[in-house]
Amino acid sequence: MATWDSLTDRLTSALTDLADDERVTVMASGTTIELRRQDTYLYAECTGESPGADPDAVRAAFLALGWNVPPQVGAHGFVRHFPADDGAPPSRYADDGVVEEAVALVVRTLRELGGPASPDGIDLTNP
Repeated sequence: MATWDSLTDRLTSALTDLADDERVTVMASGTTIELRRQDTYLYAECTGESPGADPDAVRAAFLALGWNVPPQVGAHGFVRHFPADDGAPPSRYADDGVVEEAVALVVRTLRELGGPASPDGIDLTNP
């Protein structure tokens, strides 16, 4: 049986080892989070379905966790840069908490916003 700590460790390892322009995809219960390395940054995009949920409440919950509305008109889901857009760029990809910050947001999103009760049903791929 997987634990949230083991998912955190797997995701941390996968993101730490990413080369530039590579990606990791996390899928669980209708939610997909894709993380892509761009030089010394990580770019994350989260999409999913919340059938029957109030769209305004869903939006507010994602924004409260630290996700942003995508800048493209008509885009779906939520986005996030690591480090945050307002910070100075990290000198090296795995430095300055970039990976740890991204992993914390992904795990928190899955645990708090309709993800599975345990990480057993979570698929982590690194094509």
